Amino acid sequence: PTPPPDNSNSTAPPSHNKDDTRLESLRAWIVGEGISDAESLADPDSAPYRALDWLAFHDPLKLPVPVVENSTDSTNTTLSNDHQELLERYVASVLYFATNERLDFRVQEESVCTWHTNDNKGIYCRGENDIGVTHISLPQAFLSGYFPLELCSLPNLVHIDFSHNSLADLPDNIGKCSQLEYLLLGDNPWVLGTENKGFPSTFFELTNLKDLQLYRSFLQASIPSTIGRLTRLEVLQMKSNKIYGTIPSQLWDLSTLQVLNLGYNDIEGEISSSISNTNLTHLLLGTNILEGTLPSQIGELTNLVQLDLSSNYLSGAVPNELASLSNLVALDLSFNFDLSGSLDGLCNSTMILPQNDTDTTIETPSFFASEPLVCSCCTKI
Repeated sequence: PTPPPDNSNSTAPPSHNKDDTRLESLRAWIVGEGISDAESLADPDSAPYRALDWLAFHDPLKLPVPVVENSTDSTNTTLSNDHQELLERYVASVLYFATNERLDFRVQEESVCTWHTNDNKGIYCRGENDIGVTHISLPQAFLSGYFPLELCSLPNLVHIDFSHNSLADLPDNIGKCSQLEYLLLGDNPWVLGTENKGFPSTFFELTNLKDLQLYRSFLQASIPSTIGRLTRLEVLQMKSNKIYGTIPSQLWDLSTLQVLNLGYNDIEGEISSSISNTNLTHLLLGTNILEGTLPSQIGELTNLVQLDLSSNYLSGAVPNELASLSNLVALDLSFNFDLSGSLDGLCNSTMILPQNDTDTTIETPSFFASEPLVCSCCTKI
């Protein structure tokens, strides 16, 4: 694909003949709080500078600027309501300029909590007791530009959805966003860099993540053992990339994981016999380079609704324990090297339909297999 356009020469805000006292006070506060660095705030073409300029000269609310004090007391990190709103207006404005001014719905004279549309796109404050911005949801919003690190300064932000856009360059120190629980970046071909980079160096410091989606992001890397730090992870969607290497044991050890989708990659090796996470409902590893036999421990995944191991190099007899998967609705073992045995034990089980299928809509139980597997209820391929 063609990389996103370079908009670094976009027109900066006009210069002002007004007193720059407010601008300099804001700059000192922003740098002092570590929200943006001094270098970016000195570049008139940068998104942070343009947001600073807007906040200083154009923001109709003209919120008071905090007094910057030299203090060694770092225990009090709570912002007043005015100062938190000022922070949110600055960060939201950085996002506006960093993504090439696509937030057409922003209402400058109102709180950023109202900067959203009727179709649930925008900025939301969904917490209790006025805790501030908690969700930024902008899927399919025609965003380009880059992911601004300033978002990590929003202390209550737990949900970011930038899926299906053209954002580039997730920052290396994304680990500063450690409060995030949902990071949805799927279908952003340049989000990991225009030169097909791997995971940012601090990526697995996002230890509060529950839902991580990086499908179709041109990821070219192996899955590191540090993924084991994501002990709250429930959904991992990284299909349709160029992930190589084996699946680390630390991934199978994530006991909270419910959905694992690593299909359409270049993952090799065998399916580990340590796979025993009974919370898994969707295990999708189709179209990889997996080999060896199916471990009998798959039969312990009693909550599985969907199992896709198709288009790999699996061989040997299908374990009888597979018949224990009484909740299974979708099974695909087609196009493997040499699987044998019988799946008729599954045909006699009581199957239920999934309540929330994250990858495909299944209206009726669908089982797929290739010869020489025996399966009277399967669609033969």
